Amino acid sequence: MILPKLLHRHFQHHPLVTELQRDVHRISQKLLGKTTFNTLTEDPTALHDQQRLEITVLCAHALLLGLQLEDDSPEAECCALCLDLAVTLTHHLTTRAARVMPLLILDYIARAAYVTRFGAPLLDEEIMQVAALLVQRAATVHLALPPAWQSGGLADLLRQPTEQVFNQTAGLAELLDLPVDVEHEERAAALRDLYRRTPQAAGQFAALLLLAVAGRGVRSVPTLDLLDDAVWVLLLQKDLEREEQTPPQYAALQEHFKALHAELERPRLPSLRGPQVIAKRERELIVMRAVAALRLLRYQHLGRMHVEALANELMLYSLFERLDAELERGITLPDAPPIKAELIIATLLALSKTHRSPGGHLPVIVELAAQMCGVDPLWGWALNMASPRSAAATLPESVHLLCLALELLRYADVPMWTEVKPLAYRLISRFAGHMFAAARQAGLSFPEHRFLETYFSQFGVLPARTEQHHELLSGHEQLSALLASLVEARQVISEETPPIAAQSQEEGFEGQPVTLDLPPAHVMQAAQLLEGCRVVLIGGQPSPERHAALTTSLKLADLDWLDTELYAHGLHAASHIKPNTDLVILAIRWMGHAHNGLRDVARARGVPCVMHPSGLNPSSVAYQVLQQASEQLRRQNQGGVMLRV
Repeated sequence: MILPKLLHRHFQHHPLVTELQRDVHRISQKLLGKTTFNTLTEDPTALHDQQRLEITVLCAHALLLGLQLEDDSPEAECCALCLDLAVTLTHHLTTRAARVMPLLILDYIARAAYVTRFGAPLLDEEIMQVAALLVQRAATVHLALPPAWQSGGLADLLRQPTEQVFNQTAGLAELLDLPVDVEHEERAAALRDLYRRTPQAAGQFAALLLLAVAGRGVRSVPTLDLLDDAVWVLLLQKDLEREEQTPPQYAALQEHFKALHAELERPRLPSLRGPQVIAKRERELIVMRAVAALRLLRYQHLGRMHVEALANELMLYSLFERLDAELERGITLPDAPPIKAELIIATLLALSKTHRSPGGHLPVIVELAAQMCGVDPLWGWALNMASPRSAAATLPESVHLLCLALELLRYADVPMWTEVKPLAYRLISRFAGHMFAAARQAGLSFPEHRFLETYFSQFGVLPARTEQHHELLSGHEQLSALLASLVEARQVISEETPPIAAQSQEEGFEGQPVTLDLPPAHVMQAAQLLEGCRVVLIGGQPSPERHAALTTSLKLADLDWLDTELYAHGLHAASHIKPNTDLVILAIRWMGHAHNGLRDVARARGVPCVMHPSGLNPSSVAYQVLQQASEQLRRQNQGGVMLRV
């Protein structure tokens, strides 16, 4: 069985952990002396919602209580609850931290991957149920509760009635309603029928896993992991049918697996290598992993965003913010080598971290970054299809390490940078050399390959060989230790520096409009294409100043700018895309996921559509217009007004 030390390892030896532990301690100290949570008026960790703060503290204390219970009397159920609480606490705290250091979040999740495969994030009401269950368990074994549980905010929260006792598999049947493509409706109906006719839980789990693979209706579905989990529970189902002498359902489920596996071009799965025999002592782990995968699917199906997907997107948004600052100075991406190189590497990392199969949708920010960098959107999928022992299979890890090493450059303003700069440069050149060597062995090349090699050569000689696994682990530890020191140094600086007035989320990276005597060249080029046009801009918060700046700089005849709060999931906004509309701009960062439907509406009506990822200032908007719609606008201007539906 999984031991408590596995959970402790989940929270140790990473630069992010110090920050997370500081948050938990700070929150707890604020709440321990309160008689009720309602008396807390400040938000010490910048978590914007009071209830979120309360539930995070409850989750942290419940995990500590669960670990204590497991130390005193280890049981499988208690360990499973601790795993869920560990994953949930990671989600709660890293969701905030991801906005500041998304790359560290991705690294943290990668290191905790073994643990997170066996646990799933809990919903808020489930956290309360688990906490109540652990308190009851403590009373059963006569374990004295810590003072925090006996009075004050935690006690008040636990006294609130919960609708039901926690059950890990409760609600999984909701996955029967996952959306399915038209081509898979018949298979989905058959899998739903098998789910209802199968008495064993293993067979039901297999049906739900295969249904998720067939439908791919949940964003960022880890298709290959789901297929792999399905193989193991199918083998377990086969054994159980033989032992219990129940009507066989295994064969029918296996046929659906084979069909889906073939449809995905028969990717190599760990479960298909070696003897397919399950020892009885391993059955519990197989079920735990399948249940965790299904619960994560339900979590996402209910509209919650996985923290890894959030970190992926914020990593790219942060690079677009930096590009915005350069665009304001008239410097475009080809003339900004540091941002260009980091955007290419970050895009490769995002594609390798984004769970997707052919035919599935990419998050729009990842799709946009791939388009701007000239990266094949299926880059990550192609690597997943590679043999596990091939050089291609090591490329995602190589890109991950290089991207993390580049994060060191963000700390050049701390006093210790002069001392650690040589080591930082050695690590960057080391991991870049390893990445290029792995690509050569795999017969692959990167977009802008020559540019990337030239850029990374400035940090030192690029090694021509791939490193062994133990060498990479050692380098990763060295990199993590250095990042931890830099994060701590930055924290000291921020605590000593008086805070500045906060800007709104939307204006945080665009600030006040910058007035130049002569607009940048790319703004003038966009203005030539858009002069006299009617543009619909959806998303963000309109202001008279920025509305005037966009209209004047881009020489628009009309700018119809819809506030983020007004587009009503796209239905209201779609009515603004009229026959005389020349361009639609979707400010995707402030639109949730309604942008996919609005983009389809614009395309159906023959209107060019720009997915805009960053600041709503003329320079940034102009650049994205040129990147995404210049050819369409040019043809439209040459051919006169297009007839639109």
